[in-house]
Amino acid sequence: MGKRARQPDLFGKHPLEFGGRPTRGKRKTARPIATKRAMHLVLRSSKARASLSLLNPAKRKIVDRAIRAAEERFPVRIYGRANVGNHIHFVLKARTHGAYRAFIRYLSGRIAFEVTGAKKGRAAGRFWDSIPYSRVLEWGRDFINARIYITKNLFEGEGIALATPNGPRVFRIRDGTMLSNSADGGLKPGPGSRFWR
Repeated sequence: MGKRARQPDLFGKHPLEFGGRPTRGKRKTARPIATKRAMHLVLRSSKARASLSLLNPAKRKIVDRAIRAAEERFPVRIYGRANVGNHIHFVLKARTHGAYRAFIRYLSGRIAFEVTGAKKGRAAGRFWDSIPYSRVLEWGRDFINARIYITKNLFEGEGIALATPNGPRVFRIRDGTMLSNSADGGLKPGPGSRFWR
């Protein structure tokens, strides 16, 4: 009996991730959008600090309302999300390419408009650092790991201590720092404390 013909790899020749800071200033290619698989999406803003932090109580309400409205308006299923102050993670699945594009356009525009207090005819400048980062996920371990990562970010955004191989650490992604225990019992910035995703 002959070997079965191998099914062609539809994604093997194309990158499964797109956007974010690494692609700024580079030639644009088509964003890979999956309708049969979930995607990991990140919207990031360096301006989302202090009073503009997306975890500021008033701004958090804006973000939550915008996400609920976008979910009701477009055929996109959100499996998990985490607002961590200066960026938002999503694991989601869009029914169509058009639904994904409309969802992102609506959500990013509404959050930027309302968080900055921009008005028609009075722009507040660019809010998001770059086009959204996205990565197509494989079902199974990749999808589960992405959801675990989202949950971890949700806790870290609240400044909650997490167990690590080197002992408990307090993560504060909202201001981009990781705190470690100091000799005097307090907390100090840990090594490699600046991070993004």
